[in-house]
Amino acid sequence: MGQALRELAQVCPGLNDAVLRSGRIPQSYKLSLNGERFISDPRTPLSEGDVLLLLSADVGG
Repeated sequence: MGQALRELAQVCPGLNDAVLRSGRIPQSYKLSLNGERFISDPRTPLSEGDVLLLLSADVGG
């Protein structure tokens, strides 16, 4: 998963510091794997066809 985030940061440089800090995803973001579970460890292995959904975890009204 870490490689996918690095590639995302190359395509969208503004996300580089926001999404992957010190090798971890900050608490202000959640990353869903295939809509089944949330993951935060960049070492999580991905399989071909996996879908990642990056969500802002900001709470507001």
